[in-house]
Amino acid sequence: MSPLISLDDAVIVCPPLITPRSVDAIILRSAAYDPARYGPVGQRQGGRAAKWKTWLDQVPGLLVTERVVARRQDHSAAGDLDVLAVDPQQRRGISFEIKWPIDAISYPEVAKIEDWITSAAAQVDRLRADLTSGKAAVAMPRGWPALFDIDWTWVVGTPQQLGLRPIPFQEIYATSFRYLVGHGVPHTLDDVIDTITSPDLPSEGTHYEVTTIDFMLGRHRVVQDAIGLIRDSWEPRPW
Repeated sequence: MSPLISLDDAVIVCPPLITPRSVDAIILRSAAYDPARYGPVGQRQGGRAAKWKTWLDQVPGLLVTERVVARRQDHSAAGDLDVLAVDPQQRRGISFEIKWPIDAISYPEVAKIEDWITSAAAQVDRLRADLTSGKAAVAMPRGWPALFDIDWTWVVGTPQQLGLRPIPFQEIYATSFRYLVGHGVPHTLDDVIDTITSPDLPSEGTHYEVTTIDFMLGRHRVVQDAIGLIRDSWEPRPW
């Protein structure tokens, strides 16, 4: 839980429990967990999936929609598909489960986002299984191919952090909006899918090397692992 205290019309952040540079992140993270409770800030956090749709809308010939609800046979909600993009000619599609964690500023926060990605992948796996078995169904937008006339790629999307842990579910991937946008505007849906399933990342020995930094802390010598850059900069190859 975040150390926030409600007092009249104000929210107080407990100073002894945090460092000064963490204040904004803690408040924004609270809004991201429950967007409906935090007014305009929460609404903007909860609506960040729209950026993915806007970006995908640039791809020629692509059908894009968001928030497609899946329902069970008793018409109860089984979940939803946050963003769908389909190439109707190739019969290929991509389904994004969008999460919007605040950027991590410490290793424990990186680990929390990794946990969030894994949890989201489990959510995708359950919904995919329900759709495949017929326990749940979705009504595709008018003019779209039927759900299983499409070869789907299933993805968890975050704002900036790429997932480093292997996802424990077959054919579910993780990526970030910042990483994809860094490639420029895709020419086709194949560009997007290929980049997600086979990401272009810095390689050891070419772009960086694992090294150590030695320093003295009082009377003690500390040896710390570090990453040394071989090249000054790296960018993913453009589409």
